[in-house]
Amino acid sequence: MRALIEIIVGLAILANAVIYGTDVFGAIIQRPAIAAVDDRALTQVMGHIHRVADRCLAVFSIGGLIAAAVTAALAARPGTG
Repeated sequence: MRALIEIIVGLAILANAVIYGTDVFGAIIQRPAIAAVDDRALTQVMGHIHRVADRCLAVFSIGGLIAAAVTAALAARPGTG
């Protein structure tokens, strides 16, 4: 049972690391890079980025949330420590 919990927690960490890494990239690289463009270009670029990201990152977001919840539920069971 402990090995199963460790595998699931590893998946939760990896899935959430993808989301965190994307946020860090946006804050450090993307924000300063698009600060120099006009409002029309900014709106178009950010619209396209969010459209693509909403499709691609949903798997990681939902998967990370489910894996974290399953890990917590399994770890809370008596006798799994």
